[in-house]
Amino acid sequence: MILRNIALALLALVLSAVGFKALTGAKTEAAQRGAIEQSTPVETRRFGLTEQRAEVAGQGAVEPARAVGLSAQVSGLVTRLHPALAAGGLVREGDRLAQLDPTDYQLAVQEAQARVTIAEQEVQLEAGRREVARKEWEAMGKRRAGQVDEAARERATRVPQQRVAEANLRVAQSALQRARVALGRATLKAPFNALVLSESLEVGQLVGLGAPVAQLAGTDAYWVKVAVPSAELEWLTVPAAEGERGSRAMVRYDIGARVVEREGYVVRLLGQLESTGRMAQVVVEVPEPTRGAERGEALLLGAQVEVLLEGRPLDAAIELPRAALRDEGAVWVFGEDGKVAPPAPERPLGAPAARRGRLVVKPVTVLRRRADSVLVRAGEGLSPSDEVVVSRVATPVQGMLLRSVP
Repeated sequence: MILRNIALALLALVLSAVGFKALTGAKTEAAQRGAIEQSTPVETRRFGLTEQRAEVAGQGAVEPARAVGLSAQVSGLVTRLHPALAAGGLVREGDRLAQLDPTDYQLAVQEAQARVTIAEQEVQLEAGRREVARKEWEAMGKRRAGQVDEAARERATRVPQQRVAEANLRVAQSALQRARVALGRATLKAPFNALVLSESLEVGQLVGLGAPVAQLAGTDAYWVKVAVPSAELEWLTVPAAEGERGSRAMVRYDIGARVVEREGYVVRLLGQLESTGRMAQVVVEVPEPTRGAERGEALLLGAQVEVLLEGRPLDAAIELPRAALRDEGAVWVFGEDGKVAPPAPERPLGAPAARRGRLVVKPVTVLRRRADSVLVRAGEGLSPSDEVVVSRVATPVQGMLLRSVP
């Protein structure tokens, strides 16, 4: 009886050990399966280097690069006007905008010319008189002995009279020049290719000296003062000397049915920030702004336009989707550990096996931000060989287990 009880106890002990081992093995296998199932599936992509230029967007108002208010430099009666001398008219450099009655000024030129002729004749006559006086002085000098006074010699040979005659000639010539200038000012001409903003003349009107005639805006080029953040100036090229060209610019103007585009370039940086937004201001020059006026495509003064400035090239840059940028300054990288995840039951036969890796958070330097993408500097945290996680991760933790989705 005792032996039977001992045998039963030993049998129970053996069965308990076998059951415990089986249970422990099952838990370990389940834990391993659970660890694999807890890895987070992600989508990854590699992004290579890109060659692009920085772009700086801004807005501004169109204004004339040259503007002038014409005034009458002489008085007179308006006898003729240029057909385009009206608000909105286009005139060319040298066009005769208005003609004042030139009669008085023509007579003044004739009178001045006659005075010049008289003065010239007087100079010639005085030259003859001086020659006679010089010969008489020389004849008298041979009969005289001793020192001769130079002042007395000049008076005796009519040198002062000769100087007066020559001075009178110069005065007459100056008067003739003034008369010709006044005659020329009776014709009002356009100083450059221009758009007429306003005018205040009519045929038959008596115009006084200094009276306003017209307001003109040059049409060879318009300016756009573009407000940009001061931090963006490092990407733009501003010419160091007058006449040079800086960064290229594309000016866009919405005219309703379509958008008019004009190419321009930066010509200068204004020396002060704008008063409202404390933004820097660059001046963009747009040549030939009235081109296409017959089709309604001319750039209009005062129009609010959008300007896209082309900056310097971006060296060693990688373009990423905006969704791939995390926390405004980092990316998630799939850190490969070289292991292959066990096949999932739903994976089709023959499909590539998922790879297992770890989440690596890498800080990056953002060069430019765009509507749908960002440009980051390569080599500073991110390289073209890195696999960037582009899908969402619910609770990202550095080093967490990932599973790539083929």
